[in-house]
Amino acid sequence: MPTDTSLRRGPETDLAPLLSEETLYFTDNGAIYHGRCCGTSAQFTGRDISGQRVEAVSQADIDACAADGVALACEACDNPPQRKRR
Repeated sequence: MPTDTSLRRGPETDLAPLLSEETLYFTDNGAIYHGRCCGTSAQFTGRDISGQRVEAVSQADIDACAADGVALACEACDNPPQRKRR
């Protein structure tokens, strides 16, 4: 009788999230979330649940939006990005 080996559990692994908790990311359809507020699939694969790659919001993006009077903030927790120190 054949056995489906894909159902067997492998050894436990210590996976670490790929996304930084405090960084803002563009996700599917232009939504913006902190790494900690992204879904688990995005946190551990770098892709959202629809399979689209999440992209970090750069300081240049933040500055350009601020110059246009648009404040970027996480859509889940509503906190703005932390300004990077030089």
